[in-house]
Amino acid sequence: MSGVDDARAALAQRIRSAGHALVGRDADAAAFEEALVHVDAAVATLEASPIRRRTGLEFGARYDETWPDGGAVSSYDERPVSGRSSPWGLELSMTREGDDVVALLTLQSAHEGAPGAAHGGVVAALFDDLMGISLGIPQIAAFTGELRVRYAAATPIGRPLVCRARVTNVEGRKVSVSAELTDAEGSRTEPYATATSTYISVDRGAFIRPTSNDRG
Repeated sequence: MSGVDDARAALAQRIRSAGHALVGRDADAAAFEEALVHVDAAVATLEASPIRRRTGLEFGARYDETWPDGGAVSSYDERPVSGRSSPWGLELSMTREGDDVVALLTLQSAHEGAPGAAHGGVVAALFDDLMGISLGIPQIAAFTGELRVRYAAATPIGRPLVCRARVTNVEGRKVSVSAELTDAEGSRTEPYATATSTYISVDRGAFIRPTSNDRG
């Protein structure tokens, strides 16, 4: 990675930390107002930079990657849920285990819905992202066609979790994927939530073809 990529990822991590502090701390108005001054200055600095344009070629290159069994899994840096440069990412640690992509994570203050529990939309986004990443094992390019989530119990924040996803069937252009979210420490044996999804495969050229108006 270049220095720019690493600096962007480091800033994104600080933004995520700031989000959790904003939601999870009982600061007074003066503290929030002081933080706002610094945030406004940071936004002005970044907005003075040229507009960044990501290309289909850059995005599609990830389909040339292979992940060895037991090795680390990654996607493009700006991927909204799992990307290291996503300001609202979940900071997943991902590995491949056979046909599964396995993500370790801990949801935090900014992910809370009901008190002490993750917002259902955050859980759904986690499933959609990891299930999409699992398509990288058979190297299938596809878009989400349908996502179905079953919430069996409230997913806790502040507790280590593990999410697993794998491709279960390919029939023509329809690709079936399943996933589950469980407790990483084994205190609960049943999943907090499960998901199944249908993806529609496309020609890799739909991603790889460079375009002139792609924008990050």
